[in-house]
Amino acid sequence: MDPISIYAFAFVVIFNEKAKIEIPYDSMQSCYIAEVMVDKDPSRLYYTKRGIDSITYGCERILKRYVEECERLPMDFVNKKACIPYWEYYSENAR
Repeated sequence: MDPISIYAFAFVVIFNEKAKIEIPYDSMQSCYIAEVMVDKDPSRLYYTKRGIDSITYGCERILKRYVEECERLPMDFVNKKACIPYWEYYSENAR
């Protein structure tokens, strides 16, 4: 059984310290490969240089937004109950 992945990997590009673009990747290694390709040829990031004063880019490991207690602790050993993922619980019990 594969371990639960609670991280996402993204290649982040920031233009002029304002516009931010995140490109998701399956692994940090594939993100680094993209970073090396951009290091060799930065023009891969834009169509035209017009209006671009600065470009910052790099790989980041980001905690997934939907990580729940069930992924970190799938069993409540005190009450001897399995954790019910939030999407199953709230599909039957509206907030």
